[in-house]
Amino acid sequence: MASISLSSLSLTNVPVLPTSEPEMTLFSSFPPEVRNMIWTEAALIPAEIEIRIVRVIKKAKPDSTKQIKINGDLVVAEFDYHYRAYQIRNDTGLLLACRESHVIFCEHKNLPDAFCLWRTGKAIRFDGNRDKIFISNISQFYLNQCRQRLRPPTSFIYGLEFIRKLVLNKRGHQTKEELKQEIVAGYKARINEIAAEERAKGRLTSDLNEPFWSEYFFELGRLTREAAIASRFLKKFRNQAMSKAEIEIMDKE
Repeated sequence: MASISLSSLSLTNVPVLPTSEPEMTLFSSFPPEVRNMIWTEAALIPAEIEIRIVRVIKKAKPDSTKQIKINGDLVVAEFDYHYRAYQIRNDTGLLLACRESHVIFCEHKNLPDAFCLWRTGKAIRFDGNRDKIFISNISQFYLNQCRQRLRPPTSFIYGLEFIRKLVLNKRGHQTKEELKQEIVAGYKARINEIAAEERAKGRLTSDLNEPFWSEYFFELGRLTREAAIASRFLKKFRNQAMSKAEIEIMDKE
């Protein structure tokens, strides 16, 4: 899906277009009424919005005071974990093409609804009755929702009531073991990258008693348990979504 990635789309905070006159083209030679008609038709086409959920893992800053409980003891956290959700839209080209299209887009694009995942930053705005929402990297979506439900129990997903067209990646049909392996393998790979960086700086050894490794094994155990149940959220998500007859759920190849 050819598109431009934006972490959020705000019609009141869009790039300022150049003030210079564009080069004359065949399209620009059309009467303004014809050009506006074409831009308007394009603005009314429903958007396809891909939602990518990323679990960012970084080494905590040296002056960090964040604490976590490991085996009953409060210790200073070695890692910083947080989620981010990004959107990739197929309609932002109209917003950025030229000043005329920019104005038409802002006049006709209605984004009354919001889609927000747990602790992922800004809400993603869309038209629930028209736009298609596609959730990719499904394993991180399940893990995000798993943690949302466990600590503390909250609504399964904020904004679900607005969605009418939902597309799930075909990898949503992974088995529990395949899903768990993907989540755990991704975590291990990222920690190994951080460990290599720390060793290169002389700040880490192979002593498994170091706080770095203690937190790693603690988080790995917790992540493994959560990944084992994360695949259950596909059925729960589908059942909750399908409770509304007008919902469409499609599987993307």
